[in-house]
Amino acid sequence: YFNVSLKPTSTIAPTFPNVFSGVPAGFTLPLQDITTVDPSFATLYSINGNLSISRQLTATTGFTATYLYTRGNRLPVYRNINRTPSGSTLADGRPIFSGTGLEYPGFGNIISAESVGQSNYNGLNLTLTKRLSRGLELFGTYTWSHALDDAPEQNNIDSGAFFLSDPTNRRRDYGNSLTDRRHVFNANALWTPVVNSQSKLLRYLASNNTLALAFNAQSGEVFNLASNQVLNYDTSTPATFQRPLFVGRNTLNAPPTVQLNVRYTRLIPINERFKGEFFGESTNLFNHTNVTGINATAKVDAAGNITTP
Repeated sequence: YFNVSLKPTSTIAPTFPNVFSGVPAGFTLPLQDITTVDPSFATLYSINGNLSISRQLTATTGFTATYLYTRGNRLPVYRNINRTPSGSTLADGRPIFSGTGLEYPGFGNIISAESVGQSNYNGLNLTLTKRLSRGLELFGTYTWSHALDDAPEQNNIDSGAFFLSDPTNRRRDYGNSLTDRRHVFNANALWTPVVNSQSKLLRYLASNNTLALAFNAQSGEVFNLASNQVLNYDTSTPATFQRPLFVGRNTLNAPPTVQLNVRYTRLIPINERFKGEFFGESTNLFNHTNVTGINATAKVDAAGNITTP
């Protein structure tokens, strides 16, 4: 199927209200781009494993260490199968494709969905928990992890349309996943003071108060460093997915993100059935600047060398 858009003054435009009954004489249909599915396409699957060790430190405090592993197989990958290498390469080995050579003449770009991608995730999680006692409850968790894959999928959060920088060698795109966060730390604290005093006023003022803190710190967002022009003459791959020379996938890191949230709650007893509540809360209490987007496109020359970062 294809569309033909014409101005009313075109010599091959039908006179209203007539319609086309076929391809109009004098019209040359350009090469059509199509999308296909590889005949051997198969359902993806994953292998998962974890090992966890827990230790009670005190009557109310426990520690847990967990190792997690996930292996993804048959992840869908999209690539252009209708371009032929010209014999020339970029300095990092990526092939430069012929501007006219086609594997399947009669078509333009043929984007094939193939179930060939692989991913792996390794993570170590350390968790310290203190159950509520004497008015204090604590929870802290730290995770070191590394997520890698060679499948920049179009179906997930890789910006919705991610392509291989070298459709002839998927391993060239093996690198950090877009969701890779090397370090993540979260901590929560809940404090409800318990005051034993003979003073009724002091007990009233100090009781029924709750202070909750939530702290998060993690490695910054990762970005794929892009070029401002197509380097390999594969027109199906936008310039934003053709990295400069010798740059790995998703190797550009934003600064770490840090945030402290706080909430104070005060219960006001009225009688046995009714209580009032006052609360105040703040997100990002110290107004720390967290970078979630950066300009990830570098100006390059025709050979892929960065001229302007």
